[in-house]
Amino acid sequence: MLGMADAGYLTIAHYRGLKMPGCSAEGCERVLTSWWAHPHWKLGDWTTPSIPTSLYGFCFYAAVFLLLGWNVRPGCLLVLSTLAFLIHLGFVYVQARIIYAWCPYCLVSAGLTTLVWLLSIALWRNHRPPE
Repeated sequence: MLGMADAGYLTIAHYRGLKMPGCSAEGCERVLTSWWAHPHWKLGDWTTPSIPTSLYGFCFYAAVFLLLGWNVRPGCLLVLSTLAFLIHLGFVYVQARIIYAWCPYCLVSAGLTTLVWLLSIALWRNHRPPE
């Protein structure tokens, strides 16, 4: 739920053009206004929509919430959380080595995704299939 709140807040702020509390122009404001925060590509005469990465994060946290509620096999959760963990590793790298700025909201999301990933590993290891 905390991840959904974090990603949802970033998504709403993106679409409404809100300034994020606690963000400086040199810090997370720089991250949140970068191409990496809402990537889009030009394909000939067509440009893909600029969808904020925080919306994808919100969808990830919602999917985790639903998967846990539906009591699906832990392998599904492990695959989803591993993908999200690897994506977050990439975004942390981008903040450190490309943008040279840090977004505390993004780092909270990265930490929560890491926690979900570690918990999904534990669930997968302790899962006993029904006999």
